Amino acid sequence: MMGTPVRKNVERTLRVTRLSGDSVEMITHYTPGESLLVKLDPPSRQCVLEVEVEVEVDADDAAFVDGTCANNRRVLCDKLGRNQGSLLQIGDNASGVLTIKSGWARSFGDGVQLSPSLELHPLPKPQNEEL
Repeated sequence: MMGTPVRKNVERTLRVTRLSGDSVEMITHYTPGESLLVKLDPPSRQCVLEVEVEVEVDADDAAFVDGTCANNRRVLCDKLGRNQGSLLQIGDNASGVLTIKSGWARSFGDGVQLSPSLELHPLPKPQNEEL
């Protein structure tokens, strides 16, 4: 793919859902300690996901299960197989914005396509109610 252009492309979008329950609702917020399912829709056989951490508390703030590169921040889009996606584990101390990016290709010589990135924000902590 060397020498081929990198292009932004909106044909495929990132989808993030919670593993708990039967909900398939897309999310934009996370709770520290939870696991999320990340998918590219429609799926691609030639695809990689990456998560960036805005405020890094520790190396385990966000990591893909069976990921690669520094702190497991990158993974193939369909690590689970059969177009199920890949698992993103949010660390117990995560507190910043997480940005998920994807790069994919239609074929070897076509070049890399970049889908729009997706930001996940920490859920606000409940405030103590005074009685």
